[in-house]
Amino acid sequence: MFGIDKITWSTFLLFISLCLGAWYFLLLAYCWSKSKQKAKEQHFETGASENTSCEGFQPIAVYSNDFPSKILPVNPVENEPIGACMYEETGMDEGMELDHFTQKNHPVLAAKIDDFQHQQ
Repeated sequence: MFGIDKITWSTFLLFISLCLGAWYFLLLAYCWSKSKQKAKEQHFETGASENTSCEGFQPIAVYSNDFPSKILPVNPVENEPIGACMYEETGMDEGMELDHFTQKNHPVLAAKIDDFQHQQ
């Protein structure tokens, strides 16, 4: 279909590389044109600011007694007992044995068949 079975790997790789080259060329040309059109931005360091004096700023006083004298632990280490419950034998669960399903016409399976949900 469309001659795809006749394309060789070298032709395919050449096509992919040409597509990628065209994409990158267009991307670089677009970025270059955008950079030429953009006006030169003024950065804070180079621009003239209205308020460059420090008259409006007030220093903040910080004293060592505002902080604790020793480092407090994030999680204090305490001996916490870990509760472990022992396994208690509870007997058979309410499941069905495998023999009920492997034997043909087993009476227990015939009695339980109404409890199973099935879709037709």
